Amino acid sequence: MSEVSDSHKKALCGLIYRPNEPVFVPKKDIPTLEIPTSAYPVEYQYMSQDIYSRFSEDDGNANRVNVKEIKWPDLEFCKSIRKEDAFNTFFEPHIEIAGKLIELFYGMESAEDLLACAVYVRDRVNPYLFVYSFSVALAHRKDTKNIVLPDCMLSFPGKFLPKTILSEVKEIGYVVPGSLRKPIVIPRNFTATDRDPEHRCAFFREDIGINLHHWHWHLAYPFAGPPDVVNKDRRGELFYYMHNQLLNRFNANRICVGLGRVMPFDNFIDGEIPPYYPKLNNHNSSRMIIGRPRGYKWQTINGITSPPVTCQDMLMILERINIAITLGYAILPNGEKFPLTIEEGIDTLGNMVESSQRSPNTAFYGSFHNTGHMFCALSADPSSSKYLESPGVMADTATAVRDPIFFRWHKCIDDVFTNYKYTLPPYTAEELACPGIKIDKVNLIVNQKYVDELTTFWQWDDIDLAIGMDFARTSTDPLYIRFCHLNYEDFVYKINVTNSTTAPIECTVRLFMFPALNESGTPYTVDMFRRNAIEMDCTMATFPPGETKWFRSSKDNNVTVAFDRTFSTAYQNDPTQISSMENSFCACGLPSYLLLPIGTPEGFPFNLVVVITPWSLDKANDDINVPCNDNSIFCGLRDRKYPFKRPMGFPFDRVLINRTIDEFLDKDNMYKMDFKIKHKNIAIKGPHCGPDPIDY
Repeated sequence: MSEVSDSHKKALCGLIYRPNEPVFVPKKDIPTLEIPTSAYPVEYQYMSQDIYSRFSEDDGNANRVNVKEIKWPDLEFCKSIRKEDAFNTFFEPHIEIAGKLIELFYGMESAEDLLACAVYVRDRVNPYLFVYSFSVALAHRKDTKNIVLPDCMLSFPGKFLPKTILSEVKEIGYVVPGSLRKPIVIPRNFTATDRDPEHRCAFFREDIGINLHHWHWHLAYPFAGPPDVVNKDRRGELFYYMHNQLLNRFNANRICVGLGRVMPFDNFIDGEIPPYYPKLNNHNSSRMIIGRPRGYKWQTINGITSPPVTCQDMLMILERINIAITLGYAILPNGEKFPLTIEEGIDTLGNMVESSQRSPNTAFYGSFHNTGHMFCALSADPSSSKYLESPGVMADTATAVRDPIFFRWHKCIDDVFTNYKYTLPPYTAEELACPGIKIDKVNLIVNQKYVDELTTFWQWDDIDLAIGMDFARTSTDPLYIRFCHLNYEDFVYKINVTNSTTAPIECTVRLFMFPALNESGTPYTVDMFRRNAIEMDCTMATFPPGETKWFRSSKDNNVTVAFDRTFSTAYQNDPTQISSMENSFCACGLPSYLLLPIGTPEGFPFNLVVVITPWSLDKANDDINVPCNDNSIFCGLRDRKYPFKRPMGFPFDRVLINRTIDEFLDKDNMYKMDFKIKHKNIAIKGPHCGPDPIDY
C-alpha cells in the first residue's frame, strides 16, 4: 500500500466525527470533501452542486480533498440494521454484518479508494455500525493504522453522558461566547444514590475511562472480520485475562466500600438481574437507553433471532463447554477431537466462550458470552419490538461495564475458565524458580520516603466535546465537560535483589496486589487468595552480579495508559498530530487513575507480591521497545506476539498445592510485603482542568 497523505489521513479520521451529520457538512480542522454527485445520498443528489457551493462559502477551509468516483459497493447486506436502530456489538446478526463491512473497508486497494467507499457508505448505513466497522478497518490496515482515531465518546457522547448534560453543552455552545464558557460539571451521582448499595462502586463501573478501555479493547480484538484482523496471537487467552483482571479490581473496590465480592449470575432460569437505570441516550433514535427495574429475569429472546434463543439453550451451551473442559478436548464440526492442550487450551477456550471467528465449533458451542450480554440487555423487552425499546447498556462494548450485571455475568464466565485451570498440573519447583536471584527487600516510596500506606482521592478533569457535537457550527471554541474520578498519589517500587552468580541475569519482574482480607474481615484461603490476584506490572530487568537496588515508578506500569491516550486529547490539542501512535492499541488499557482500589478512610490492608523469573522463559519477541508497549498486559502488542510467553497471570493462574500463601511464597525469588491503601475523601482539580472558579 502506498503512503497516505496527511490530508487524506485527516479526511479519513474526520468521517468518524459527528456521525449523525451528513458527510458533506464541513467539520472543524478537517479537510472539506469534494464529493462526486453519485456519492451523495439519494435525497441530496439533485441539489449536490448547491450544497457544495453553499458549504464551500461558509466553511472558509482552504484544505480540500477530492473524493474519487469508484464502483460503489452493494450495501444490501446492511439493510436489516436501520439507521435509527441501536447497533449491538454483542448481537450475532449484527456482528456478522459488521464483519462484512470491515472486510469491505479493509479490502480497499488504496487510501483514496477507502475514502471514497467510506464517504458513500457513511450516510447510507447505521451511524454506529459505520463508526465501529470503519474504526476497526482503519486501525488494522497497514496504510492507516497509525492514524489517531477519535475515541467513542467524541463520536457518541450520549453513550457516556446523561442527556441533560448534552443538552446543556449544546445550549452553551450556541449562546455563550468561547471566552466566557465554563465547564459543565457531571454530577458524581447521576444514575442513583447510595441507598442502592451497588451504587457505592459506580465510580468504577460508570467511569468514562474504563468504559472507553472496554470499547478500545474490542476495537483492537473484534469478533468478526478478515482473518488478519481477528486471528491475533493468544486472542482467546487475552479475552479471559483482561476480563478476569477487571473483575478482580472491581472486587477489591467492592470490599473496600463494604460490599461482598461479586456472585456469579449462573441461575439462568430463576435468577433476578439487579436493577439499573443508566440515564443515557441512544444517539441514533434520540431515545433513552432502556433501564431495568427490580425483579427482571432472563426471558426467551424472540422476534429478533431465528429460531428464538431460550434460557435452556444457554444451559445446554454451558454444559457442552464444561464437558469439553472435563474431557480435555472440543468437538470440531467434522466430529474430530480438538485437544485443549496445556499450552493453548485457555486460548481455544477463550475463543470458544467469546464466539470469535477462531472458535473451534460455533455451531455446537454457540455464542455463550455474547448471547448472555444480549439476554441481560433485552431483559425488559426480549423481543425489542413489543414496546419498541432499544436494548440496555449490556448490548454495547462502550456501555456494558456500567451495568452491575456485567460483572456478575463475567464472574460466571470467569468460573468457566477457572474450572479449566483446575485441570492443569500445578507449577513445579523448577518452573517457579529463578536460579541465582534472591529478593532481599521490597519497599514502597512516596515523595522520597519509605511508606507502608498508599493514598487515593477524588480528582476533577475536563474533556472537550466541541469536535464531537452534531450540528454545533456556531464556534470552534472548546465545550468542556468536567467529571470526577478516583486517583492516587504516585509511588515507586524499590526492590533489593542479589545476583549470586558471576554474570548478569535477565529477568521478568511481576508485581501483584491482593486484598489481605475478604468481605468478612478474615484472610483468604490459599486458593481464593490466588484467584483475587491483581497484576500491577510486568517488565524485563537485568540484574548484574551482587546487590542491586531496582526502582520502578507506578506511572511506568504495563497495565494502564495515560489520560491523554484514554481520551484522545493528543489529537484535540494538536489536530495536525495524526500519526503519533497506533491508536487501536495505544488507547487500549486501564485508565491510569484506576491503578489502585479506593481503599478505606482508616486504610485497607493489601499485600504486594513480587515474583522474579528467568526472562529466557518469557521472551516472545526480539524487540520489546516498540511503540506504546506500556499497555501490553491487557492489550498485547500490535503485529507482534504477546510479550510474555508464560501463561497470563503466572504463577497465580493455577492451583497452589501449599497450605498457605506464605508457604508458597517462601522462595528466594518471591517476596510479600504488607501495606495499606487509605482513601482521603477530598476532591482536587486535576491537570486537565481549566482555570475557571467553580465551587465544589
